[in-house]
Parts: sequence; structure tokens; C-alpha cells
Amino acid sequence: MIQETIGPDNGVPSPKKSTPRRISSAPVSQEAAAEVRSRMMLAAMTAFREGDFSARLPNTWSGMDGRMAEVFNQTITQKQRLAAHVTRLSLSVGKEGRLNQR
Repeated sequence: MIQETIGPDNGVPSPKKSTPRRISSAPVSQEAAAEVRSRMMLAAMTAFREGDFSARLPNTWSGMDGRMAEVFNQTITQKQRLAAHVTRLSLSVGKEGRLNQR
């Protein structure tokens, strides 16, 4: 899971390596919890857009948010495998000149 920090320019979460924020164990309203999940989703999607394949959402969410997190995590895994495959092919063709790699 990525840590979320608020960007300086527009209040949009930006994924950055920072000190983990502690979330209080005090009761939280459903609206506040939904806002936190939305911010986490945005931060994970932003990291993915920037090429960070380590971004993952919690697999403990329930309902529609849980399903969205599951699909997002599966998509990241799939794209990570594809990027690794393209990198391997690029090295084979670019450095070794082998065009018959699959």
C-alpha cells in the first residue's frame, strides 16, 4: 500500500515516500471513511500513471470499494508482467539482435 501525501499545488494526493501517517482508532463516520478510501484510490492511480507498479490498494475493503481495489490490484499486476516482458524482449532484440524471441 502506498503512503499518501497532499500535493502542494492543488490538494491532490501524490504518492511519495514519507513517514507513514497514523490513523486514529477513534470512530470515523462513513463519509470520512469513504473520503479516505477515495484519496487512497486516487494516490494509487496517480502512482500507476507515473509508472510505479508497487502501488496497491488494501484487500480488506468490502463492497464496491473492495471490488474496485481488487480489480485495480489485478490490473497493476498484469501491467507489471507486461512491462517486464517488453523489457526482456527489448534487451534480446536491441543488444543481441534476436528477432525470434517470444
